[in-house]
Amino acid sequence: MFAVDRDKAAAHLTLRWKGGALNEIDLALPRSRPATVRTDEDTIALLRRLAAHYPDSVIAGILNRQGRATAYSHRFTAGRVGNLRRHWGIPCFEPMANAPQGELITIKRAAVVLGVAPSTIHRLLNDGIIAGEQLTSGAPWRLSLAPFFMLAGTPRVGIVLILRQRRSVGQSDE
Repeated sequence: MFAVDRDKAAAHLTLRWKGGALNEIDLALPRSRPATVRTDEDTIALLRRLAAHYPDSVIAGILNRQGRATAYSHRFTAGRVGNLRRHWGIPCFEPMANAPQGELITIKRAAVVLGVAPSTIHRLLNDGIIAGEQLTSGAPWRLSLAPFFMLAGTPRVGIVLILRQRRSVGQSDE
C-alpha cells in the first residue's frame, strides 16, 4: 500500500510480505522542483535592445566580447542568439535598403558613402568632430550623416570640408 500526503511532502509505504510480515516506510518527497536553467535576465534585456539594430551574428560577437555565456555556459553563436530571440518572442533585425538622411549607419557604411577609409571615421569620432553611439561596449559604432548634409548638402562635400579644416589647423587625416 502506498499513500502520498502532498501537503506534508511525504509518502507512506506499507509492504506486506508473502509470509504476512509488514514493513512500514515513511519517505520525504522533494518540496520543489530544481531551479530551471536560464540565460541571465540582463543578457535577455541586452538582446532585446540589440535585436532591433543588428543581425544575430553581430549580436553573438558583441555578447562574446562582453564575456557573456548561454545558460549552459556556451559561447554565443548566431544560431544560439536566434533560438534565444525566438524563445522570448524578440523580433529579428530587418536591414533597410537605403538609410534616410538622419538614420544611424555603421562606420563601414559611412566610410563608403563619404569616400574615406574607416580609420578616418574612427579618428573623427575619437576627436569629437562627428558624433556616434554604441548601444553597449563591444557593439559597432553607429553615426548619422545628417551633419554632413547640413554642412554642404551632400555627405561627400561635407567630409571634404571637415578634412580641409583639420589640415588648415595642422591636424592630419591619416
